[in-house]
Amino acid sequence: MSKIDNNDYGAEHIKILKGLSPIRKRPGMYTDTDEPNHLVQEVVDNSSDEVLGGFASQFDVTLHRDNSISVVDNGRGIPFGMHPEEKLPTVVVIFTTLHAGGKFNDDASGPYAFSGGLHGVGVTVTNALSTKVFVESKREGLVQQITFNDGIAEDVKTVRKCAKKETGTTVRFWPDPTYFDSPKINKEKLKQLCRSKAVLLAGCKVTLTIENKDENVESSVIEWCYEETLTSYMEESLHDKEHTPMYRDSFFFDDSNSTYANGEGIEWALAFMKYGSAFRESFVNLVPTRHGGTHESGFSRGVHESIKAFISANNLLPKGVDITRDDITSNMSFLLSAKVLDPSFEGQTKGKLSNKPVLYMAESCVKAKMVNWLHQNHDIATEIAEMVISSAQRRLKANREVKVRKVGSATAPVPDKLSDCTGKNPLENELFIVEGDSAGGSAKLGRERTYQAIFPLKGKPTNAWDIDKSTILSSEEIHDLALAIGVQPHALEDNPEDVLKDLRYHNIFALTDADVDGYHIEVLLTALFIKHFPHLLTHGHYSISVTPLFKIEAKGKISGLGKDPKFYVLDENERDSTVKKLIKHGAKESNINIQRFKGLGEMNPPQLRETALDKDTRKVIQFKLSNDDILLLRENLHFLFNKKLSGARKEWISSEGDIGKVEE
Repeated sequence: MSKIDNNDYGAEHIKILKGLSPIRKRPGMYTDTDEPNHLVQEVVDNSSDEVLGGFASQFDVTLHRDNSISVVDNGRGIPFGMHPEEKLPTVVVIFTTLHAGGKFNDDASGPYAFSGGLHGVGVTVTNALSTKVFVESKREGLVQQITFNDGIAEDVKTVRKCAKKETGTTVRFWPDPTYFDSPKINKEKLKQLCRSKAVLLAGCKVTLTIENKDENVESSVIEWCYEETLTSYMEESLHDKEHTPMYRDSFFFDDSNSTYANGEGIEWALAFMKYGSAFRESFVNLVPTRHGGTHESGFSRGVHESIKAFISANNLLPKGVDITRDDITSNMSFLLSAKVLDPSFEGQTKGKLSNKPVLYMAESCVKAKMVNWLHQNHDIATEIAEMVISSAQRRLKANREVKVRKVGSATAPVPDKLSDCTGKNPLENELFIVEGDSAGGSAKLGRERTYQAIFPLKGKPTNAWDIDKSTILSSEEIHDLALAIGVQPHALEDNPEDVLKDLRYHNIFALTDADVDGYHIEVLLTALFIKHFPHLLTHGHYSISVTPLFKIEAKGKISGLGKDPKFYVLDENERDSTVKKLIKHGAKESNINIQRFKGLGEMNPPQLRETALDKDTRKVIQFKLSNDDILLLRENLHFLFNKKLSGARKEWISSEGDIGKVEE
């Protein structure tokens, strides 16, 4: 390693990324870089929000033959007037400034009561990753235009006057191919996006035009307008698959509810498959949530509880059979649309909703309607119940077969410190490796004992990077951990089927405090598995639980956030932004209580269950790596973990350890 002169490192080495630079430097943080489709979605979302707010009735999307895309709506028009703070045309602020938009004032007084675009980076990303963007706005009797070349704005042009009732926005952009693996728009995904917006916006006319490369060949034009939305879309998606009759319903709260905001709620279409694969799609404020989230989890909970209640009320459950949520959801097709006043998504692409209160909201909405529907449609409900019971019986039979195969075999004992689960199916079971007996006690009380096991560590695991595979089990801690997991240390070249044949838990989690010591334990555990148990990572069996550092509660009903809202946050920055959010929504500072967790052992079992153990509300970082990923990681981590390189590490930390960047 070459030596770096400390005198060569100074204030000038600290980079500050301004304007559009952060997006261009790390585009993957802001959009999907596989193809430019997400840039289209950001523009379409703005038009959809105009329709959702009642300000527009249609929008048209065109994929031009030069691979540019235009979106035209008849909404209110983007403001072109001077921004009072930035002293720039508002359209320039919107397209060139991160976290600028009309959707942060997300209560009833704002321009958008319900919106999917709450990050304020949407069309800014579209502009940053395009070679050219053209915007036209019809507003207040004027037609005005502006063009952005490589993100830089030209002067605003007033083209002509128009009738004041003539309003709308046109955005056309040319994606920069250098930022995407495939520079072309995926036509099928574009078609699906437009159709889904029409489905969720009853009465809205959505048109998609795809120009042919040959100017002499007529363009393809598809038009959608649904009056009966969810059901017709579900029927189209299921095609000729056999299923139970569709159940279509909705539940939205009004001002009389003290917990949720007026207009919040869900609508859904639901069917159970007799044959063929299930269809599942969900949306939040018209934004597709491809990876689900708390609205889907709450919806599934509500369906589970409703069907269980019907089965119990009608004495349908055979003796010795229990109904799990998987028994119900495995054959369930659904289309779910949620309206949430203040949605919180994981990542800018908004693929997963993370609002925990929405889980309980969705559950209560479904239960409020579905229990009655099942009793009123007794024959359909009985058919669904029989399908669910049959699924449960198949699961129990599979569990018995797993147990029978182990009878007569020499099963290794498990360590005394392991608090095992009662379930015998490794595919369902989970193991949490926790930091000490104190955290282990809370985890044992908060877990689901049927499928969750707890393994407490004595202290920090051994740095096993330099230990040979043949002697690694001489460490008592690693020996007991390997015994608990059912997997022995192995090489990357070993056959994973042989290595993992006795794996006792499908999911293994590192569950530690949200402090430096906790992170150190996570790093040591992860390094241990990378070096000596690599196939746990190549097959996705290992994850890190993301635990909170603070709990924030506000007393009373807070506009848009419900009654006595609470938040678990990861660090000081998130704590401060959450407090600001509560005050913005009307909470008094004196009514906000902040609790700092010194460790998991300080959390009571319900808190630990909600934040780290419950499948529906926990946050995890899952490792699913290829063999090449493992090799690259080993190469990069060797410098950090090899004991013989401690001197070089010290030199590196002193010279480069605090180099970073500050993003605006």
